[in-house]
Amino acid sequence: MTPPEEIEQSIRELNVQPRSAVREKTLSDLVAAHSDYKRARLAANRPDLRRARLAAAALILVALSALFLLARLTAPTYAIGQTVAAIEKARIVHILGRDWSDRQVEIWGSVDPNTGLMDRWRVDHFDDGRIVVSTPRNTFTCDQKTNTVRIQDGPSAASVFRLTEFFAGMEQLAQRLDGRITSVEVTDPATKQQFIELRMTSPALDIRSLIDARTRLPISITTVRGKKPGSYEMLKHATKITYDEVPRDGLFDFTIPVGAAVTVDTLNDPLQRLPASVMRRCGALHAEAREQAVQGRLRANTQIYLVDDEFNLRTGGFIEIDNDSNEPWAGEVSVSNFDIPNVTVFDATTGEKQQIRLIQHRQFAPGAFRLFWKLDRPLPPGQRRYGIYWLGTPRQLPEATQGSLHALRLSNFYGAEGIETFILIVPADMAVHDCSKPFRARERIEGHGIYDWQRHLPKEPVNNTVDVLLSYSGADYSADYVEQNQGRVLAEIPETFEQIHTRVVSQMVDSRRFVRFHEFSEQLLRLYLKRAPGESIPDLYPHIRTWAAGVIVR
Repeated sequence: MTPPEEIEQSIRELNVQPRSAVREKTLSDLVAAHSDYKRARLAANRPDLRRARLAAAALILVALSALFLLARLTAPTYAIGQTVAAIEKARIVHILGRDWSDRQVEIWGSVDPNTGLMDRWRVDHFDDGRIVVSTPRNTFTCDQKTNTVRIQDGPSAASVFRLTEFFAGMEQLAQRLDGRITSVEVTDPATKQQFIELRMTSPALDIRSLIDARTRLPISITTVRGKKPGSYEMLKHATKITYDEVPRDGLFDFTIPVGAAVTVDTLNDPLQRLPASVMRRCGALHAEAREQAVQGRLRANTQIYLVDDEFNLRTGGFIEIDNDSNEPWAGEVSVSNFDIPNVTVFDATTGEKQQIRLIQHRQFAPGAFRLFWKLDRPLPPGQRRYGIYWLGTPRQLPEATQGSLHALRLSNFYGAEGIETFILIVPADMAVHDCSKPFRARERIEGHGIYDWQRHLPKEPVNNTVDVLLSYSGADYSADYVEQNQGRVLAEIPETFEQIHTRVVSQMVDSRRFVRFHEFSEQLLRLYLKRAPGESIPDLYPHIRTWAAGVIVR
Protein backbone atom coordinates (compact mmCIF):
# COMPACT_ATOMS: atom_id res chain seq x y z
CA MET A 1 0.00 0.00 0.00
CA THR A 2 1.41 3.41 -1.00
CA PRO A 3 1.92 6.14 1.64
CA PRO A 4 -0.99 8.24 0.32
CA GLU A 5 -3.21 5.15 0.49
CA GLU A 6 -2.03 4.51 4.06
CA ILE A 7 -2.90 8.12 5.00
CA GLU A 8 -6.35 7.83 3.45
CA GLN A 9 -7.08 4.51 5.16
CA SER A 10 -5.98 5.89 8.53
CA ILE A 11 -8.25 8.90 8.22
CA ARG A 12 -11.27 6.90 7.06
CA GLU A 13 -10.86 4.43 9.96
CA LEU A 14 -11.05 7.18 12.59
CA ASN A 15 -13.99 6.85 14.99
CA VAL A 16 -15.45 10.23 14.00
CA GLN A 17 -17.97 11.24 11.37
CA PRO A 18 -16.93 14.65 10.01
CA ARG A 19 -18.78 16.38 7.24
CA SER A 20 -17.77 14.86 3.90
CA ALA A 21 -16.43 18.17 2.61
CA VAL A 22 -14.18 18.63 5.68
CA ARG A 23 -12.97 15.03 5.49
CA GLU A 24 -12.09 15.20 1.80
CA LYS A 25 -10.32 18.56 2.30
CA THR A 26 -8.24 17.03 5.12
CA LEU A 27 -7.33 14.01 2.98
CA SER A 28 -6.34 16.30 0.14
CA ASP A 29 -4.14 18.43 2.41
CA LEU A 30 -2.40 15.43 3.98
CA VAL A 31 -1.70 13.71 0.68
CA ALA A 32 -0.43 16.99 -0.78
CA ALA A 33 1.87 17.42 2.23
CA HIS A 34 3.23 13.91 1.73
CA SER A 35 3.79 14.55 -1.99
CA ASP A 36 5.66 17.80 -1.29
CA TYR A 37 7.85 15.99 1.20
CA LYS A 38 8.58 13.19 -1.30
CA ARG A 39 9.44 15.62 -4.10
CA ALA A 40 11.77 17.55 -1.81
CA ARG A 41 13.59 14.35 -0.86
CA LEU A 42 14.00 13.11 -4.45
CA ALA A 43 15.19 16.53 -5.63
CA ALA A 44 18.22 16.42 -3.34
CA ASN A 45 21.50 15.05 -4.79
CA ARG A 46 22.09 13.05 -1.64
CA PRO A 47 19.97 12.10 1.34
CA ASP A 48 19.54 14.93 3.82
CA LEU A 49 18.50 13.11 6.99
CA ARG A 50 17.88 16.31 8.91
CA ARG A 51 15.57 17.70 6.20
CA ALA A 52 13.76 14.36 5.96
CA ARG A 53 13.21 14.26 9.71
CA LEU A 54 11.90 17.83 9.69
CA ALA A 55 9.54 17.09 6.79
CA ALA A 56 8.27 13.93 8.43
CA ALA A 57 7.77 15.76 11.72
CA ALA A 58 5.90 18.52 9.89
CA LEU A 59 3.68 15.93 8.18
CA ILE A 60 2.90 14.27 11.51
CA LEU A 61 2.16 17.67 13.07
CA VAL A 62 -0.21 18.54 10.21
CA ALA A 63 -1.96 15.20 10.57
CA LEU A 64 -2.32 15.46 14.33
CA SER A 65 -3.54 19.05 14.08
CA ALA A 66 -6.10 18.07 11.47
CA LEU A 67 -7.29 15.12 13.55
CA PHE A 68 -7.60 17.28 16.66
CA LEU A 69 -9.53 19.90 14.68
CA LEU A 70 -11.88 17.27 13.25
CA ALA A 71 -12.51 15.72 16.63
CA ARG A 72 -13.18 19.10 18.20
CA LEU A 73 -15.41 20.52 15.45
CA THR A 74 -17.45 17.43 14.73
CA ALA A 75 -18.24 16.17 18.23
CA PRO A 76 -21.75 17.73 18.33
CA THR A 77 -22.42 16.63 14.74
CA TYR A 78 -21.39 13.09 15.61
CA ALA A 79 -23.67 12.97 18.64
CA ILE A 80 -26.60 14.36 16.66
CA GLY A 81 -26.09 11.99 13.75
CA GLN A 82 -25.94 8.98 16.06
CA THR A 83 -29.09 10.13 17.84
CA VAL A 84 -31.06 10.58 14.62
CA ALA A 85 -29.98 7.10 13.43
CA ALA A 86 -30.98 5.54 16.76
CA ILE A 87 -34.43 7.19 16.77
CA GLU A 88 -35.08 6.01 13.21
CA LYS A 89 -34.71 2.40 14.34
CA ALA A 90 -37.46 2.74 16.95
CA ARG A 91 -40.95 1.63 15.94
CA ILE A 92 -42.88 3.25 18.81
CA VAL A 93 -42.09 6.53 20.58
CA HIS A 94 -43.83 7.45 23.83
CA ILE A 95 -43.44 10.97 25.29
CA LEU A 96 -44.68 12.48 28.54
CA GLY A 97 -44.27 16.22 28.86
CA ARG A 98 -45.78 19.67 29.15
CA ASP A 99 -46.84 22.13 26.47
CA TRP A 100 -46.08 25.86 26.26
CA SER A 101 -49.06 26.60 28.51
CA ASP A 102 -47.55 24.25 31.13
CA ARG A 103 -50.31 21.66 30.61
CA GLN A 104 -49.68 17.94 30.80
CA VAL A 105 -49.38 16.16 27.44
CA GLU A 106 -48.88 12.53 26.43
CA ILE A 107 -47.83 11.57 22.90
CA TRP A 108 -47.63 8.19 21.18
CA GLY A 109 -46.09 7.87 17.71
CA SER A 110 -45.96 4.85 15.41
CA VAL A 111 -43.40 4.36 12.62
CA ASP A 112 -44.31 2.99 9.20
CA PRO A 113 -41.80 0.11 8.74
CA ASN A 114 -41.83 0.62 4.94
CA THR A 115 -40.75 4.27 5.07
CA GLY A 116 -39.14 4.67 8.49
CA LEU A 117 -41.29 7.78 9.08
CA MET A 118 -43.93 8.48 11.69
CA ASP A 119 -47.38 7.91 10.21
CA ARG A 120 -49.74 7.66 13.20
CA TRP A 121 -49.92 9.87 16.27
CA ARG A 122 -52.07 10.16 19.37
CA VAL A 123 -51.93 13.23 21.61
CA ASP A 124 -53.78 13.38 24.93
CA HIS A 125 -54.21 16.85 26.47
CA PHE A 126 -55.18 15.79 29.98
CA ASP A 127 -55.85 19.23 31.48
CA ASP A 128 -58.46 20.31 28.92
CA GLY A 129 -59.83 16.88 27.97
CA ARG A 130 -58.79 16.90 24.29
CA ILE A 131 -57.62 13.92 22.23
CA VAL A 132 -56.02 14.22 18.78
CA VAL A 133 -55.55 11.12 16.63
CA SER A 134 -53.65 11.73 13.40
CA THR A 135 -53.57 9.17 10.55
CA PRO A 136 -52.24 9.49 6.98
CA ARG A 137 -55.80 10.14 5.72
CA ASN A 138 -57.58 12.01 8.53
CA THR A 139 -57.11 13.87 11.78
CA PHE A 140 -59.69 13.46 14.56
CA THR A 141 -59.89 16.05 17.34
CA CYS A 142 -62.19 15.10 20.20
CA ASP A 143 -63.23 17.50 22.98
CA GLN A 144 -64.38 15.19 25.76
CA LYS A 145 -65.83 18.02 27.84
CA THR A 146 -68.26 19.14 25.12
CA ASN A 147 -68.50 15.74 23.37
CA THR A 148 -67.63 17.20 19.98
CA VAL A 149 -65.49 15.72 17.21
CA ARG A 150 -63.80 17.54 14.34
CA ILE A 151 -62.62 15.50 11.34
CA GLN A 152 -60.01 17.06 9.06
CA ASP A 153 -58.55 15.86 5.79
CA GLY A 154 -55.01 14.47 5.98
CA PRO A 155 -52.54 14.14 8.85
CA SER A 156 -52.15 16.87 11.44
CA ALA A 157 -49.33 19.35 10.93
CA ALA A 158 -49.88 21.24 14.18
CA SER A 159 -50.10 18.45 16.75
CA VAL A 160 -46.94 16.53 15.96
CA PHE A 161 -43.60 16.60 17.76
CA ARG A 162 -41.13 14.61 15.60
CA LEU A 163 -37.89 13.72 17.34
CA THR A 164 -35.89 12.97 14.20
CA GLU A 165 -36.70 16.36 12.65
CA PHE A 166 -35.92 18.07 15.96
CA PHE A 167 -32.38 16.67 16.14
CA ALA A 168 -31.67 16.67 12.40
CA GLY A 169 -32.56 20.36 12.26
CA MET A 170 -30.72 21.38 15.44
CA GLU A 171 -27.68 22.77 13.61
CA GLN A 172 -29.84 24.84 11.25
CA LEU A 173 -31.87 26.09 14.21
CA ALA A 174 -28.68 27.18 15.97
CA GLN A 175 -27.50 29.01 12.84
CA ARG A 176 -30.87 30.74 12.40
CA LEU A 177 -30.91 31.88 16.03
CA ASP A 178 -27.20 32.82 16.11
CA GLY A 179 -26.57 30.08 18.65
CA ARG A 180 -24.16 27.20 19.21
CA ILE A 181 -24.29 23.51 20.06
CA THR A 182 -22.23 21.86 22.79
CA SER A 183 -22.07 18.32 24.12
CA VAL A 184 -20.59 16.97 27.36
CA GLU A 185 -20.63 13.59 29.08
CA VAL A 186 -22.38 13.39 32.45
CA THR A 187 -22.93 10.55 34.94
CA ASP A 188 -25.95 9.95 37.16
CA PRO A 189 -24.46 9.74 40.71
CA ALA A 190 -27.19 7.34 41.86
CA THR A 191 -27.23 4.83 38.98
CA LYS A 192 -23.75 5.52 37.55
CA GLN A 193 -25.43 5.60 34.13
CA GLN A 194 -23.67 7.74 31.54
CA PHE A 195 -25.44 10.34 29.43
CA ILE A 196 -24.59 12.94 26.81
CA GLU A 197 -25.94 16.41 27.48
CA LEU A 198 -26.55 18.01 24.08
CA ARG A 199 -27.31 21.71 24.36
CA MET A 200 -28.41 24.34 21.84
CA THR A 201 -27.81 27.78 23.32
CA SER A 202 -28.73 31.07 21.66
CA PRO A 203 -29.78 34.56 22.79
CA ALA A 204 -33.43 33.67 22.15
CA LEU A 205 -33.61 29.99 23.12
CA ASP A 206 -31.81 27.46 25.31
CA ILE A 207 -32.68 23.76 24.89
CA ARG A 208 -31.04 20.89 26.77
CA SER A 209 -31.35 17.25 25.66
CA LEU A 210 -30.24 14.29 27.75
CA ILE A 211 -29.14 11.31 25.63
CA ASP A 212 -28.35 7.77 26.75
CA ALA A 213 -24.63 7.34 26.02
CA ARG A 214 -25.02 3.63 25.20
CA THR A 215 -28.13 3.64 22.99
CA ARG A 216 -27.76 7.24 21.71
CA LEU A 217 -31.51 7.69 22.32
CA PRO A 218 -32.77 10.92 23.93
CA ILE A 219 -34.58 10.40 27.24
CA SER A 220 -35.62 14.02 27.87
CA ILE A 221 -35.69 17.46 26.23
CA THR A 222 -35.98 20.59 28.37
CA THR A 223 -36.49 24.19 27.28
CA VAL A 224 -34.32 26.00 29.80
CA ARG A 225 -35.09 29.49 28.53
CA GLY A 226 -36.86 31.17 25.65
CA LYS A 227 -40.16 31.50 23.83
CA LYS A 228 -41.97 29.10 21.55
CA PRO A 229 -39.68 28.72 18.48
CA GLY A 230 -42.40 28.06 15.90
CA SER A 231 -46.16 28.12 15.44
CA TYR A 232 -46.27 24.33 15.10
CA GLU A 233 -44.13 23.48 18.12
CA MET A 234 -46.31 21.87 20.77
CA LEU A 235 -44.00 20.61 23.51
CA LYS A 236 -41.96 22.80 25.79
CA HIS A 237 -40.65 19.90 27.89
CA ALA A 238 -40.40 16.22 26.97
CA THR A 239 -39.78 15.07 30.52
CA LYS A 240 -39.71 11.34 29.76
CA ILE A 241 -39.17 9.59 26.42
CA THR A 242 -39.31 5.81 25.97
CA TYR A 243 -39.15 3.57 22.93
CA ASP A 244 -40.79 0.43 21.55
CA GLU A 245 -43.32 0.09 24.33
CA VAL A 246 -46.28 -2.10 23.39
CA PRO A 247 -49.27 0.26 23.04
CA ARG A 248 -52.67 -0.82 24.21
CA ASP A 249 -55.04 -2.23 21.60
CA GLY A 250 -56.78 0.42 19.53
CA LEU A 251 -54.56 3.26 20.73
CA PHE A 252 -54.17 4.68 17.20
CA ASP A 253 -57.76 3.97 16.17
CA PHE A 254 -60.48 6.51 16.76
CA THR A 255 -64.12 5.73 17.49
CA ILE A 256 -66.62 8.59 17.56
CA PRO A 257 -68.20 8.72 21.04
CA VAL A 258 -71.92 8.03 21.34
CA GLY A 259 -73.95 11.22 20.93
CA ALA A 260 -71.00 13.34 19.84
CA ALA A 261 -71.58 16.33 17.56
CA VAL A 262 -69.39 15.77 14.50
CA THR A 263 -67.98 18.48 12.23
CA VAL A 264 -66.40 17.36 8.95
CA ASP A 265 -63.84 19.93 7.86
CA THR A 266 -62.29 18.20 4.86
CA LEU A 267 -60.94 20.10 1.91
CA ASN A 268 -63.15 20.28 -1.16
CA ASP A 269 -60.99 18.50 -3.74
CA PRO A 270 -61.98 19.89 -7.14
CA LEU A 271 -59.98 17.34 -9.10
CA GLN A 272 -62.09 14.49 -7.76
CA ARG A 273 -64.83 15.72 -10.09
CA LEU A 274 -62.55 16.19 -13.09
CA PRO A 275 -62.19 13.44 -15.70
CA ALA A 276 -58.75 11.86 -15.97
CA SER A 277 -58.60 13.06 -19.59
CA VAL A 278 -58.70 16.69 -18.44
CA MET A 279 -55.82 16.10 -16.03
CA ARG A 280 -53.82 14.23 -18.63
CA ARG A 281 -54.19 17.17 -21.01
CA CYS A 282 -53.02 19.62 -18.33
CA GLY A 283 -50.10 17.29 -17.58
CA ALA A 284 -49.22 17.17 -21.29
CA LEU A 285 -49.22 20.98 -21.51
CA HIS A 286 -46.84 21.18 -18.57
CA ALA A 287 -44.60 18.41 -19.93
CA GLU A 288 -44.38 20.12 -23.34
CA ALA A 289 -43.37 23.40 -21.70
CA ARG A 290 -40.85 21.63 -19.51
CA GLU A 291 -39.17 19.84 -22.42
CA GLN A 292 -39.02 23.08 -24.36
CA ALA A 293 -37.43 24.80 -21.37
CA VAL A 294 -34.88 22.00 -20.85
CA GLN A 295 -33.74 22.27 -24.46
CA GLY A 296 -33.11 25.97 -23.97
CA ARG A 297 -31.58 25.43 -20.49
CA LEU A 298 -34.39 27.44 -18.95
CA ARG A 299 -36.81 26.98 -16.09
CA ALA A 300 -40.44 26.00 -16.54
CA ASN A 301 -43.34 27.01 -14.34
CA THR A 302 -47.00 26.09 -14.78
CA GLN A 303 -49.92 27.36 -12.72
CA ILE A 304 -53.47 25.98 -12.85
CA TYR A 305 -56.67 27.88 -12.11
CA LEU A 306 -59.92 25.94 -11.70
CA VAL A 307 -63.26 27.76 -11.62
CA ASP A 308 -66.38 25.75 -10.78
CA ASP A 309 -69.96 26.38 -11.91
CA GLU A 310 -70.52 28.87 -9.05
CA PHE A 311 -67.38 30.91 -9.85
CA ASN A 312 -65.37 29.47 -6.95
CA LEU A 313 -61.63 29.51 -7.66
CA ARG A 314 -58.93 26.99 -6.70
CA THR A 315 -55.28 27.50 -7.63
CA GLY A 316 -52.54 24.93 -8.03
CA GLY A 317 -49.55 23.75 -9.99
CA PHE A 318 -47.34 20.77 -10.72
CA ILE A 319 -44.90 18.73 -8.70
CA GLU A 320 -42.75 16.02 -10.21
CA ILE A 321 -40.57 13.10 -9.17
CA ASP A 322 -37.62 12.06 -11.35
CA ASN A 323 -36.14 8.67 -10.53
CA ASP A 324 -32.53 9.22 -11.59
CA SER A 325 -31.32 6.13 -9.74
CA ASN A 326 -30.83 2.53 -10.89
CA GLU A 327 -33.48 1.13 -8.55
CA PRO A 328 -37.29 1.43 -8.45
CA TRP A 329 -38.58 3.97 -5.97
CA ALA A 330 -41.37 2.98 -3.59
CA GLY A 331 -42.91 4.27 -0.39
CA GLU A 332 -42.58 7.91 0.67
CA VAL A 333 -40.55 10.40 -1.38
CA SER A 334 -39.58 13.96 -0.40
CA VAL A 335 -40.77 16.32 -3.14
CA SER A 336 -41.08 20.06 -2.51
CA ASN A 337 -41.48 22.94 -0.04
CA PHE A 338 -44.76 24.74 0.66
CA ASP A 339 -45.65 27.80 2.71
CA ILE A 340 -49.15 26.70 3.76
CA PRO A 341 -50.35 23.43 5.33
CA ASN A 342 -53.51 23.01 3.20
CA VAL A 343 -52.29 21.11 0.14
CA THR A 344 -53.86 18.23 -1.78
CA VAL A 345 -52.19 16.24 -4.56
CA PHE A 346 -53.65 14.23 -7.44
CA ASP A 347 -51.90 12.03 -9.97
CA ALA A 348 -51.73 13.95 -13.26
CA THR A 349 -52.37 10.78 -15.28
CA THR A 350 -54.93 8.74 -13.36
CA GLY A 351 -56.68 11.58 -11.53
CA GLU A 352 -56.53 9.67 -8.24
CA LYS A 353 -55.99 11.54 -5.00
CA GLN A 354 -52.56 10.83 -3.54
CA GLN A 355 -51.47 10.27 0.03
CA ILE A 356 -49.13 13.04 1.20
CA ARG A 357 -47.61 14.38 4.41
CA LEU A 358 -46.49 17.89 5.25
CA ILE A 359 -43.71 18.20 7.83
CA GLN A 360 -42.85 21.48 9.53
CA HIS A 361 -39.32 22.57 8.59
CA ARG A 362 -37.40 22.88 11.83
CA GLN A 363 -34.57 24.80 10.15
CA PHE A 364 -36.85 27.25 8.30
CA ALA A 365 -39.18 29.97 9.53
CA PRO A 366 -42.51 28.86 11.08
CA GLY A 367 -45.07 27.96 8.46
CA ALA A 368 -42.60 26.31 6.05
CA PHE A 369 -43.35 22.68 5.22
CA ARG A 370 -41.76 19.84 3.29
CA LEU A 371 -44.15 17.71 1.22
CA PHE A 372 -43.70 13.93 1.17
CA TRP A 373 -45.54 11.91 -1.49
CA LYS A 374 -46.37 8.30 -0.60
CA LEU A 375 -46.27 6.54 -3.96
CA ASP A 376 -49.19 4.19 -4.62
CA ARG A 377 -47.08 2.29 -7.15
CA PRO A 378 -43.31 1.91 -7.69
CA LEU A 379 -41.58 4.42 -9.97
CA PRO A 380 -39.14 2.57 -12.30
CA PRO A 381 -35.60 3.90 -12.88
CA GLY A 382 -35.36 6.72 -15.40
CA GLN A 383 -39.06 7.56 -15.28
CA ARG A 384 -40.85 10.72 -14.21
CA ARG A 385 -44.19 11.17 -12.48
CA TYR A 386 -46.28 14.34 -12.35
CA GLY A 387 -48.73 15.37 -9.67
CA ILE A 388 -51.15 18.30 -9.61
CA TYR A 389 -51.35 20.09 -6.29
CA TRP A 390 -54.08 22.44 -5.05
CA LEU A 391 -53.56 25.07 -2.38
CA GLY A 392 -55.78 26.35 0.38
CA THR A 393 -59.54 26.64 0.23
CA PRO A 394 -61.80 27.95 -2.60
CA ARG A 395 -62.55 31.66 -2.88
CA GLN A 396 -65.39 33.38 -4.68
CA LEU A 397 -64.43 35.42 -7.74
CA PRO A 398 -65.59 39.04 -7.58
CA GLU A 399 -68.34 40.21 -9.92
CA ALA A 400 -67.26 42.66 -12.60
CA THR A 401 -70.91 43.47 -13.38
CA GLN A 402 -73.97 42.60 -11.38
CA GLY A 403 -74.64 38.89 -11.73
CA SER A 404 -73.05 38.55 -15.17
CA LEU A 405 -69.26 38.77 -15.37
CA HIS A 406 -66.65 37.59 -12.88
CA ALA A 407 -63.07 38.87 -12.88
CA LEU A 408 -60.00 36.66 -12.48
CA ARG A 409 -56.35 37.66 -12.50
CA LEU A 410 -53.79 35.03 -13.45
CA SER A 411 -50.59 36.27 -11.88
CA ASN A 412 -47.11 35.26 -10.80
CA PHE A 413 -43.95 37.20 -9.93
CA TYR A 414 -41.05 35.39 -11.64
CA GLY A 415 -37.38 36.17 -11.12
CA ALA A 416 -35.53 34.12 -13.76
CA GLU A 417 -35.55 33.48 -17.48
CA GLY A 418 -38.01 30.71 -18.26
CA ILE A 419 -41.26 29.54 -19.81
CA GLU A 420 -44.39 30.17 -17.78
CA THR A 421 -47.77 28.63 -18.59
CA PHE A 422 -51.14 29.58 -17.13
CA ILE A 423 -53.87 26.91 -17.49
CA LEU A 424 -57.51 27.80 -16.82
CA ILE A 425 -60.16 25.06 -16.41
CA VAL A 426 -63.84 26.04 -16.48
CA PRO A 427 -67.18 24.26 -17.03
CA ALA A 428 -67.92 23.75 -20.72
CA ASP A 429 -70.81 26.26 -20.72
CA MET A 430 -68.63 28.95 -19.13
CA ALA A 431 -66.44 31.04 -21.41
CA VAL A 432 -63.61 33.55 -21.34
CA HIS A 433 -65.60 36.62 -22.32
CA ASP A 434 -62.55 38.86 -22.53
CA CYS A 435 -58.86 38.77 -21.58
CA SER A 436 -55.94 41.20 -21.50
CA LYS A 437 -53.66 38.84 -23.47
CA PRO A 438 -54.82 36.38 -26.12
CA PHE A 439 -54.82 32.76 -25.03
CA ARG A 440 -52.64 30.32 -26.96
CA ALA A 441 -55.23 27.57 -27.28
CA ARG A 442 -58.77 26.63 -26.25
CA GLU A 443 -59.98 23.04 -25.98
CA ARG A 444 -63.11 21.26 -24.85
CA ILE A 445 -62.72 17.90 -23.10
CA GLU A 446 -65.51 15.93 -21.40
CA GLY A 447 -67.64 18.86 -20.27
CA HIS A 448 -64.77 21.21 -19.45
CA GLY A 449 -63.06 24.05 -21.25
CA ILE A 450 -59.26 24.34 -21.07
CA TYR A 451 -57.49 27.62 -21.93
CA ASP A 452 -53.75 28.20 -21.76
CA TRP A 453 -51.48 31.22 -21.96
CA GLN A 454 -47.72 30.84 -22.35
CA ARG A 455 -44.96 33.40 -22.12
CA HIS A 456 -41.17 33.33 -22.45
CA LEU A 457 -40.05 35.42 -19.48
CA PRO A 458 -36.81 37.45 -19.53
CA LYS A 459 -34.00 37.25 -17.00
CA GLU A 460 -35.24 40.34 -15.17
CA PRO A 461 -37.97 39.86 -12.52
CA VAL A 462 -41.39 40.12 -14.15
CA ASN A 463 -44.88 40.34 -12.71
CA ASN A 464 -46.59 38.14 -15.30
CA THR A 465 -50.36 38.81 -15.32
CA VAL A 466 -53.37 38.04 -17.45
CA ASP A 467 -56.75 39.60 -16.59
CA VAL A 468 -59.77 37.51 -17.52
CA LEU A 469 -63.53 38.06 -17.51
CA LEU A 470 -65.63 34.88 -17.21
CA SER A 471 -69.30 34.44 -17.99
CA TYR A 472 -71.83 31.82 -18.99
CA SER A 473 -72.50 31.66 -22.69
CA GLY A 474 -76.11 32.90 -22.36
CA ALA A 475 -75.47 35.58 -19.76
CA ASP A 476 -77.29 38.90 -20.08
CA TYR A 477 -74.94 41.85 -19.89
CA SER A 478 -75.93 45.30 -18.78
CA ALA A 479 -76.48 47.93 -21.47
CA ASP A 480 -73.68 50.06 -19.99
CA TYR A 481 -71.19 47.23 -20.23
CA VAL A 482 -72.11 46.38 -23.83
CA GLU A 483 -71.81 50.02 -24.83
CA GLN A 484 -68.43 50.45 -23.14
CA ASN A 485 -66.79 47.17 -24.08
CA GLN A 486 -68.31 45.91 -27.32
CA GLY A 487 -65.52 44.99 -29.75
CA ARG A 488 -62.79 45.83 -27.28
CA VAL A 489 -60.25 43.66 -25.46
CA LEU A 490 -60.09 44.14 -21.73
CA ALA A 491 -57.27 46.57 -21.04
CA GLU A 492 -54.47 45.13 -18.95
CA ILE A 493 -54.40 46.74 -15.54
CA PRO A 494 -50.82 48.02 -15.04
CA GLU A 495 -49.15 47.95 -11.66
CA THR A 496 -46.72 50.59 -10.49
CA PHE A 497 -43.33 49.65 -9.09
CA GLU A 498 -44.43 50.77 -5.64
CA GLN A 499 -47.43 48.41 -5.71
CA ILE A 500 -45.31 45.46 -6.83
CA HIS A 501 -42.55 46.23 -4.33
CA THR A 502 -44.99 46.61 -1.43
CA ARG A 503 -46.70 43.31 -2.28
CA VAL A 504 -43.43 41.37 -2.60
CA VAL A 505 -42.02 42.77 0.66
CA SER A 506 -45.27 41.94 2.47
CA GLN A 507 -45.21 38.38 1.15
CA MET A 508 -41.57 37.80 2.12
CA VAL A 509 -41.87 39.36 5.59
CA ASP A 510 -45.38 38.39 6.66
CA SER A 511 -45.82 35.03 4.93
CA ARG A 512 -42.27 33.70 4.74
CA ARG A 513 -40.86 35.38 7.87
CA PHE A 514 -37.77 36.91 6.20
CA VAL A 515 -37.79 39.70 8.77
CA ARG A 516 -34.97 41.70 7.17
CA PHE A 517 -36.12 41.41 3.57
CA HIS A 518 -37.20 45.06 3.48
CA GLU A 519 -33.65 46.17 4.43
CA PHE A 520 -32.21 43.84 1.80
CA SER A 521 -34.61 45.10 -0.88
CA GLU A 522 -33.88 48.76 -0.11
CA GLN A 523 -30.12 48.14 -0.20
CA LEU A 524 -30.34 46.24 -3.50
CA LEU A 525 -32.45 49.06 -4.97
CA ARG A 526 -29.89 51.67 -3.90
CA LEU A 527 -27.06 49.66 -5.47
CA TYR A 528 -29.08 49.13 -8.65
CA LEU A 529 -29.84 52.82 -9.07
CA LYS A 530 -26.13 53.66 -8.63
CA ARG A 531 -24.86 50.80 -10.82
CA ALA A 532 -22.21 51.39 -13.45
CA PRO A 533 -23.14 51.21 -17.15
CA GLY A 534 -23.55 47.58 -18.19
CA GLU A 535 -23.80 46.25 -14.64
CA SER A 536 -26.56 43.68 -14.04
CA ILE A 537 -28.15 42.54 -10.78
CA PRO A 538 -25.79 39.50 -10.47
CA ASP A 539 -22.86 41.95 -10.67
CA LEU A 540 -24.17 43.55 -7.46
CA TYR A 541 -24.08 40.29 -5.45
CA PRO A 542 -20.57 40.85 -3.96
CA HIS A 543 -21.72 44.23 -2.62
CA ILE A 544 -24.87 42.63 -1.18
CA ARG A 545 -22.79 39.92 0.51
CA THR A 546 -20.57 42.57 2.09
CA TRP A 547 -23.64 44.47 3.28
CA ALA A 548 -25.24 41.27 4.64
CA ALA A 549 -22.08 40.41 6.59
CA GLY A 550 -22.27 43.79 8.29
CA VAL A 551 -25.95 43.27 9.12
CA ILE A 552 -25.18 39.88 10.69
CA VAL A 553 -22.40 41.40 12.81
CA ARG A 554 -24.81 44.08 14.09
